Amino acid sequence: MSIKIKFTWGTSKDYIENYQKKLEEHIAEYEDNCELTFIDEQLWYYSHTMRAFEYNFYDNSHLTENEKKDRIVMTELLEGGLTDNQELDWEKTGISTLKIIQFLENRKQELESDPTTSTNEPQQNENTLQWQGSTLEFAEFTKALIESGFIGKVKNEKEVFERMKQFFNVDDFDKSDKLKQVRKRTKEPTPVINTLETSLMNWIKRED
Repeated sequence: MSIKIKFTWGTSKDYIENYQKKLEEHIAEYEDNCELTFIDEQLWYYSHTMRAFEYNFYDNSHLTENEKKDRIVMTELLEGGLTDNQELDWEKTGISTLKIIQFLENRKQELESDPTTSTNEPQQNENTLQWQGSTLEFAEFTKALIESGFIGKVKNEKEVFERMKQFFNVDDFDKSDKLKQVRKRTKEPTPVINTLETSLMNWIKRED
């Protein structure tokens, strides 16, 4: 398992309160993952943290050389997360880690016992919106939204397109091909944007 270790100091209470934010950041970075894969990653990390705690806090004479090396590496990673004025408190670290592991295991059990939980992708709320235009028009609309900056700085354009397709119930299509068609237009480069402007202006006139 390839894990990016980043130790953030804090109590188990801090972790639980920020769990949803951590989950959302994980799924945003790994679009094919879900909450269960996030929990498995976190359990891997905190179980290794617990082993490092046991190595430093209890008798470790029974461990093999490879096990000792594993715990030493994890210890160094944990110590690397300290600031200059911090000191590693193994007792507090062990207590917090145990509570975090228990929280994660309970959450995993809840998800696995829920028949509506998908193991392949994050659960999506039921959506009744349906795109009525063509996929070419949808590509123009989505690309304009991305380039406008209204949804922030986009790092993963493919992910935005996928989420928009899910939100508007749009069938899959070749994004690159559609955007190429948008770029090749000569007579009317932005028909969808023009339609949106006209529709809004008509609404303003009706309301005045």
